[in-house]
Amino acid sequence: MRSRSFAGGFTLIELLLAVGIAATVLALTFSLYFAARRTADEQTRRRDGMPALHLALDQLVRDLTSLQPVPGHETGGLNLITEPGLRGSHSELTFIRSRPVPPAAFANDLRWAELVEIRYTLEAAAGQPGRLVRAERPLLGPGSLDDPVATTIASGIDGFQVELRRDVEWQDQWSVESDAELDQWPQAARVTLWPDQGGRDRQPRSVDVLIPTGWLIERSVP
Repeated sequence: MRSRSFAGGFTLIELLLAVGIAATVLALTFSLYFAARRTADEQTRRRDGMPALHLALDQLVRDLTSLQPVPGHETGGLNLITEPGLRGSHSELTFIRSRPVPPAAFANDLRWAELVEIRYTLEAAAGQPGRLVRAERPLLGPGSLDDPVATTIASGIDGFQVELRRDVEWQDQWSVESDAELDQWPQAARVTLWPDQGGRDRQPRSVDVLIPTGWLIERSVP
């Protein structure tokens, strides 16, 4: 009777079990790797996206706190149109702001300034997250005849809403006659941005802005 010795070797079943265990370990390793990679990518996207939203809101605050009424200008220099969007509203805001532009000889003299027409719009293609675009051009001088200089100040935006307030009500539509008095101007603005979340629900970012030119200061004369 012949005997078989398997010393120093593996049976077919042992080999198959080893291959199966190795494949399971590799599958778990790759699964954990891709899960960690997705988490890291999501954290990076959030980290990169949030500063852009805050910078965009900061720019809006700087512009709105310098808003200036311009009698005789089309719509008085202020016009707000808002339409509904899939996630958040789509506002278009046009206004005039003052911007200090001191010449080199008067670098510390803020009396030198110019008026600039500012327009904020949300541009988005069908099925794609939008871009918040800020366009500006001088109100007077040769530059007023050129096309506005447009800059994307935030990408991946699903909604952009501006509301203006006079006394007690917030309004997302605003139009002022060209010869409007100061008491027809808003006292405050509320700006809200809805970030693109790729289908995930996430809270929008909002800021309230006091508009100095909307407040009347009365002084009693003895």
